[in-house]
Amino acid sequence: MHGELSDPEAYILMLVYRVLEGTLSFTPVKEYDSVKHAIMGLTALSGYSLASKEGKLFSMIMEEALRKLVVKGLVKLYDHELSLTEKGLAEAVKYASIDLEQMRKRVEQFVKANI
Repeated sequence: MHGELSDPEAYILMLVYRVLEGTLSFTPVKEYDSVKHAIMGLTALSGYSLASKEGKLFSMIMEEALRKLVVKGLVKLYDHELSLTEKGLAEAVKYASIDLEQMRKRVEQFVKANI
C-alpha cells in the first residue's frame, strides 16, 4: 500500500521537531490552522492524495489524532511538564502513538474495503 504508516513515532518526532524549530505553531490562537497545516503535510508525506477517498479519510483521522497530541503532548512540552530531552520527546510520542496506530488500522481497513 502506498503511504503505509509503519512508523508513527517518526511522524510525531517530525512534528515535534518542526514545533521546536518554530516552523509549526500550536499556540491556542493558531491551533486550528496549525493542525490543518500539519495534516496537509502529513497527508502529502504519507503518499495519499488529498483529493482521494483514502486521503480524505486519512486527513479526518489524522486531525483527531493530532488534536489529542496538541492537547496532551505538545502543550505539556510548552508548559515544561515534559522537558525538551529525549525522555520528554519520548513522552510526547507515547501520548500519540496509540491514536496513530488506530489511524493506520482504520486507513488500511478503508483501503481494503474500497480499493
